[in-house]
Amino acid sequence: MQAKKTALNNHSMNDKKGKKIKKHFLLPAVLLFAIIAVFYIYFTRPVKIGIIFSPDSSLGNESNLAVRFFMEKNKTIGIRPVRFFIKNPPLEKAALQRAYGELEKKGVCVILGGAVSESGVVMAEESARSGIPTFGNTASSELLSGKKDHFYRIVMSTDFQTKGMLPWFEECGFSRLLLLVSSVNREFSNSMAGSLEKYYTGHLLRLTYDRSPRLTEKILAFAPDALYCILPAHEIIRLIRDIKKEKEFRKIRIISSEWAFSFFPYYSESLLENIIITSQHGQPSPAYGELIKEFRKTYRQPTFYTSDYTFSILNIIYDGIRIMGDDPEILRAYFARPRVYDYVYGRVFINEYGDALHSTAYIYEMKDGKMKQIRGIPFPDFPE
Repeated sequence: MQAKKTALNNHSMNDKKGKKIKKHFLLPAVLLFAIIAVFYIYFTRPVKIGIIFSPDSSLGNESNLAVRFFMEKNKTIGIRPVRFFIKNPPLEKAALQRAYGELEKKGVCVILGGAVSESGVVMAEESARSGIPTFGNTASSELLSGKKDHFYRIVMSTDFQTKGMLPWFEECGFSRLLLLVSSVNREFSNSMAGSLEKYYTGHLLRLTYDRSPRLTEKILAFAPDALYCILPAHEIIRLIRDIKKEKEFRKIRIISSEWAFSFFPYYSESLLENIIITSQHGQPSPAYGELIKEFRKTYRQPTFYTSDYTFSILNIIYDGIRIMGDDPEILRAYFARPRVYDYVYGRVFINEYGDALHSTAYIYEMKDGKMKQIRGIPFPDFPE
């Protein structure tokens, strides 16, 4: 009997020990499984990026193509998949706001939009309301500057663009400058004209472009040294055709804002010879140059600087998510810190207000149907 009791006691003790051992092994196994599950869910959960570009402008169309080209080549950030939510609303405030709200509901961590200044103003209002870090690829109106609204640009504001070209104006000795502004894309044209009115120290007159004989009379009456055209390329060509028969215009230097920068090389007009173009766009770096060449080959159509900036911003966004993750609050704090980024044309500084400053401004001249860079003007305020 005693032996039986001893055996039963030993069996009971062994059973208790076995249960303890199982518990010791079970808890770590459960924890390990939970950790693996969390990592699996995190690394297979897609990073959500929102895109808003209206097809109502050539800049919006090219931006859309650039995004689709980029997303096919960059389907992951690290090992995490990336999912793009793309909205193409009309270029109307209510439609843009609605598209932004739909992306917000999707839980995107960042938004890219604002191909023209008109849509950029709406994007800035929405990013200030929602707190979602939002980037504009080519919006440059001064209305967007100096605000902590989580809207970041990679192109310079019209104020910075003006400061970049004024040293060249002074070198040329222009003392009487006539500004011709377009009746389209008013946010940009009026902002650029306003910046020149603010910083140019000579005599200046602003007129709105039209094809009436009265415009020619007003220009000649002012007798400018230079005619600065804040116009699309086709309006500049029309203007030159209309005024070239007037002998007095031969003495006036015709200068274009960067609005027409990418369009002039596709015109074979000899009358564009010797036109000056002021621009913030330099030559693409080798890495971007190959990407741009492949993009043009893929879509078999001429492209402009819009795609260059779109690729640059998407790389900045990808790098930020790679470093900080995709929590919108953490990303917001990351992008709000002023820093210098590499981009298609070199280096760009984005300050706490989302305003961009490039390291250099450029002056080009049309020669034999091609744009030739004649000056590079470093910005003294660019942080080294």
